[in-house]
Amino acid sequence: MMRRTLRLLLLLAGLVAGAVARGAEAPKIDASGPSQLIGSVAEAMLESLEMHRAEYRKDPSRLDALINELMLPYFDAQYAARLVLGRHWTAASAEQRARFVDAFYHSMLRNYGRALVDFTPDRLKVLPYQGSAEAPSATVRTQVRKNDGTLV
Repeated sequence: MMRRTLRLLLLLAGLVAGAVARGAEAPKIDASGPSQLIGSVAEAMLESLEMHRAEYRKDPSRLDALINELMLPYFDAQYAARLVLGRHWTAASAEQRARFVDAFYHSMLRNYGRALVDFTPDRLKVLPYQGSAEAPSATVRTQVRKNDGTLV
């Protein structure tokens, strides 16, 4: 469960990592359904990565800004952090939880954000959403092709 959650978080971080650097034009995000949301954020991110790869390598803060602009409106960092902490979440104070959510999010940026610079569009496939449109949360399955060609 934790591994799946971390993969989803990695994907979401990756999905966001491209649209901020596109300039003043805001990316078109289709939030009409879970697959459409993930797909359109991924498309915006990958397009920006293709166009500005050298700039992101030179100035990682631009990549962070991109992730913040594209991902945060759609990513529940508190829920993800709660999943990571599991049963320890309830034992933590409100201040400890808030600090953990912030630290967790920034750790994700540092650890995974930089790897996104080398990510290419041909390595990602967003699969159709299989759940209910009325569900309060959704899991959108994806396939990512690793350097060795295996799918995860």
